[in-house]
Amino acid sequence: MANAGTITRLTNDGAIDGGPSGDLVTQEIRRGGAGVSNTGSINELTNRGAIIGGANGSSAVGLSNAGTITTLTNDGAIDGGGSAGGGVSNTGSIKSFTNRGKIAGAAGQFFGGGVGGTGLFDAGKIDTLSNAGAIVGGNAADSRNKNGSSGGAGIIVIGVATIKTINNEKGGTIVGGKGGDSGTAGSGGAGVLNEGLTPILSNDGVIQGGEGATHRAGTGGTGGVGIRNSGTITLLENTGVIQGGKGGPGRLRTVGPAGAAIDNTGGSIGKIDNSGRIIGDVVSDQTLVINGSLQSTPVNSGRIVADAVAANSDFSDRDARQLHRRRDHDRQWRSHLRERKDVPRRLHLRQRRRRDGDQ
Repeated sequence: MANAGTITRLTNDGAIDGGPSGDLVTQEIRRGGAGVSNTGSINELTNRGAIIGGANGSSAVGLSNAGTITTLTNDGAIDGGGSAGGGVSNTGSIKSFTNRGKIAGAAGQFFGGGVGGTGLFDAGKIDTLSNAGAIVGGNAADSRNKNGSSGGAGIIVIGVATIKTINNEKGGTIVGGKGGDSGTAGSGGAGVLNEGLTPILSNDGVIQGGEGATHRAGTGGTGGVGIRNSGTITLLENTGVIQGGKGGPGRLRTVGPAGAAIDNTGGSIGKIDNSGRIIGDVVSDQTLVINGSLQSTPVNSGRIVADAVAANSDFSDRDARQLHRRRDHDRQWRSHLRERKDVPRRLHLRQRRRRDGDQ
């Protein structure tokens, strides 16, 4: 469905499917059609059914907006459909975007060894994004003749794009896709990849990187980053979970490294307020960021796990200290028991020496 005019209200309780493209027999891949394409104006768009990009196509999109949408509400499913297709692509303007359903990027194409599609791609402007459902990146494809590809990101904000407020509510998940396997193991996709401007990112749910690829010939792929920022985030509030993706399993139990929870290389985060859990490495050259800037001291009343191995075990620093104390106690107790076992032997030797002396 394409709109270049004005629609007051559009409600979908059924299925809107973009047209298929490409030929799987000849392995020729063309761009598939969008489920809904808007270059005009839609005052209210509500989806309780399914909006799906065209099958077989390259980079099909479930919902493409290059115009204006005042209110967008999804209680159903919006899916990229074709190879590496995005769930929602915005290069225009969306005032209010609420998701209580599922927005998903499509899996990569096997023949091309392609990356996974992005759940939500923004190169325009979104005033408010509220998520109580799932926004997920697509899994990358496995391939026999190419290097492993990365899973798709849950959300990408790129260029001069802006999402003024991202509010991931309790029960909401933003997750990257799994990496693809080939000559090398691909990494998992980022939960949130921000290269633009996101003044407020508030998380009361789960933001997590995708799992690294399973690699049969060597070490598994690296897990995806929970939040990867090279743009600007003014305020990051976390009362939920921000976590790096698990490393992929490899040959002979050679598991790939877990992804960082937060990587702010080359970016700027104004302030972090954390009363939840940040599980995984926090890449930093100061308190938080590497090659970026930290404008104020982070406020942390939650748990930050800085070690990737501990993160996979969900250990906090307090847990680690308690474990070391228990180990010290166990060592002291074992030493005490050994000494007690030696008491009868020492008495016997002392009595024997006395008898030998009397003789």
